[in-house]
Formats: sequence, structure tokens, C-alpha cells
Amino acid sequence: MNPAPVQPSYDLELTFVGLTVFTFSGADKRRPDAVQALMVRTDDHGMHHHAPSPEESGAADRGRRHFPLFTFSPENLTEDSPIDAYNLVPGPDGRQIGQMSLQGDFTIEMAPDETQGPRDLTAVWRPPANGPLPQRPATAAEEEWLNWVPGLQSVNPSIPLPNDALPLAGLNGNQAAASLIFNRGVLTAGRLARAQNGSIAVYEFKLPGNAPVLGSQAIAGALILRLEGLTRPVFIHGHPSGPLGLINLADRVVRASFTNLPDVEVGEQTRLVHFRHLFNFTNLPVITANQIPLPEGRGIPDTSFGTICPGATFTRVP
Repeated sequence: MNPAPVQPSYDLELTFVGLTVFTFSGADKRRPDAVQALMVRTDDHGMHHHAPSPEESGAADRGRRHFPLFTFSPENLTEDSPIDAYNLVPGPDGRQIGQMSLQGDFTIEMAPDETQGPRDLTAVWRPPANGPLPQRPATAAEEEWLNWVPGLQSVNPSIPLPNDALPLAGLNGNQAAASLIFNRGVLTAGRLARAQNGSIAVYEFKLPGNAPVLGSQAIAGALILRLEGLTRPVFIHGHPSGPLGLINLADRVVRASFTNLPDVEVGEQTRLVHFRHLFNFTNLPVITANQIPLPEGRGIPDTSFGTICPGATFTRVP
């Protein structure tokens, strides 16, 4: 009898882009028990908390309504994935891509019979060090630090510190259009915004005009979750029709993305006004955007959605 064919291993790379806050469960935030990605609601039910100021109600605030989506290549779907859970749309190169609308609670899980792949979750933060975070990374390895994803509390110290009420850590979960929980893989930052000359851009967190700068740093346009050495599918659970399964039916590296982005084109922005929606998760009083220290850059032409709509973290890392 011939032995059963061996399923070749593959890597799965899941990218998170757009208005999302990440909380970290467990005592060790570098080896968290789980991470929850909260995609903020920006429709009429989530717009009341932090409205645009009059000067930010024009072109700079176009596309303020965001839509949580899971995007993938249909060639990587398992045969038992429900066809009514997603739509097929043409991609930039003419090939079809799959999109699933995200509403409610989802989990990312390895197959129960998976014997390879990661056994836990690693979050890549700056190594413990004395002194403040530098404004930008000095090496390619440092570009993966999750510290480049702005921390809500560090941006606005009036926000209470995260508590032990997991997984929300004190945030208002009612403001989430969708949430995803995962507990395997390696989580890093990626796609740092760059200035016109190609150097990594530095944003200043401040009120409009000549207000004092409360902090400054490079900003990651994405968070990337990597699960390496897999031999079985990874499932996205939460859709009423059943889970979607991804496996390497076409590629050695399978790539998919979770996004919470506007559906209209947004032009160049030096003040990232969409970032204000992330404060909807907090218990701050109702205020306008010109009362929030939002990130500002100077002469930065990067119009990628990840830069215009960066995510944030809500945790404490020693």
C-alpha cells in the first residue's frame, strides 16, 4: 500500500489595515494568551462620539464611513467553505478576489488536526530598554516593533489605563462593528509611512494649529500576523453560514487581509482625521476632532489607506 501523500507546508500571512484597536490578554504582553482586533463602527450608530470639527468636515474627512472586510484569493479556499458567505469582485489586475463582510464576532483558528505550525502567540515589541521610544526605527528588524502602532493611552493620557477585564481591557465593545480573536502566530508591525524622499515619516500627535506636540513617532500602516509551517487549513469562524477555510492550493505563502477602510478614494492628508474614530472605544466625553491630539505629518504624500487610517493598541508593555 502506498503511503498517503504528504501535504506540503505553507505559511499564512494575515494583514490588518484600517481603523482597528488591538487588546492583549494575559500577563505577558510579549507572549499574550490572545489578541483581540476591534474594528470601530463609523456609521450613524458610531459617529456621535467624536464628530469632525468644522474645519475638518470637508475634503479631508471624505470617506469617514468605513467597512470591515475580509479579503482573500478564492483559489485558497477549502472546498467546504460556504459560497454564500462571500462575494467575488474584480481585483486591480482583473483577477477575481473574494470578500466577506465582517459584522459581529470572529475567531481565527488552526485546524484541530494540525500537528505543525505555531503553538502559541508572539507579539514583537521593542525589547525592554531604558529611555523613550526613538522617533523612527534604525533597522529593518526594528520596523517590526508593535510600538510603531500608536497606543491610545499614550496618545491621550486622559484615557484610563487598560484594566484586567479581558478581552476588552476596559474599552466599549458596543462601538465595534466587528471583532476578531486569535491566539497563534507571530504579530508584527509593517508598512511604515514614508516621506516623499523615501525616509520613514514621523508624525506628531497634537491639537490643530500651533498647539504643543504631545508625542511624535513613526506610524505603522498595518499589523501582520504570520502562521508558518502549516499543513492543514486555517479557519475564520463567525459567519452564520459556517467557517471559511484557507489552505495553500495555489501558493507557498497564502496572503489575506482584514480591513476597516472607507469605500471612497481619500486624498493626501497631513492631519489623520479618521484616527479620531478609535477614541469611540473609550469613555471620554463627547468632543469634537479639534479637541483630540491626532497625528500630523509635514509634506507626506503617502495616500495608502493604511497610512490615512492607522490602527492603535490598548495595552501596557514593560
